[in-house]
Amino acid sequence: VLFIAHRRRFVYTSRSRWRRPGILEDSQRIRRGALSCVFMASAKLIPPRFLALTAHFVLNVMLFWNRDDNVRSCLDAGYSASEYDTKDLQLLIGLILSLIFTVMELAGFLSGLSMFANLQALFSIATHITACITLACFVTMEWSCDDYWYIFSFCSFLPLLTEVIVVVSTLRCRVFL
Repeated sequence: VLFIAHRRRFVYTSRSRWRRPGILEDSQRIRRGALSCVFMASAKLIPPRFLALTAHFVLNVMLFWNRDDNVRSCLDAGYSASEYDTKDLQLLIGLILSLIFTVMELAGFLSGLSMFANLQALFSIATHITACITLACFVTMEWSCDDYWYIFSFCSFLPLLTEVIVVVSTLRCRVFL
């Protein structure tokens, strides 16, 4: 049955009421609008998060291959070979852990498990941009090797910890629902 009124088509539905075809119910429209806003916000956070993670990874690789000057700046003028080896090993361990943590976070992000978590994305962007800035200062100003552990803990360990929490909660929701 087709009823035409005011140049608009109305269709009689099985629920005994008239409606326009293609128009959603109010609750459906609100739900779809809210979901589209969430995905639009998430979609705008994906490129900066990827760029921040990639930049942090690249800076870690650069520091890994050129750590000689930073190790020398950590030592006194008359250092021995054993002191150099100790500081080099400490910085090497920190850099390798930072590379592993950044790769693990990038894997969680690219797998899609935390791609649409807005708070995680904002936190990840903020910490990795901070890591890029502080690592650039660490390299150019030749900070002490002990300062690297502060950068590591706040800019590599904390984002990985929150990433693991988001991934575990996402997997738990997918498995049990």
